[in-house]
Amino acid sequence: MKSERITGILTAGILGEYHLCSKLHAEIIPELLAIIGTIHALAVAESLYAKYNRSSRILKTLLLAYRSASWISAWIALSLATIYIVLY
Repeated sequence: MKSERITGILTAGILGEYHLCSKLHAEIIPELLAIIGTIHALAVAESLYAKYNRSSRILKTLLLAYRSASWISAWIALSLATIYIVLY
């Protein structure tokens, strides 16, 4: 992803050409990486919902379903990562 305009936020893909992406994957523990990825996914879902919310009814419904599924998946992923960090 070379352009910030797609999501409006800085992504690890933009940093990939500076070899920071590989360093992040090597230095960060998997649980923290899962949490960062979850936050990124939620930011993308919210950005898309805010940008295209005033579109047609069908697109609005699809965006709402995507946004809801993203939040549900995020809560599950964050709960599992938190439990894993606390227990181990």
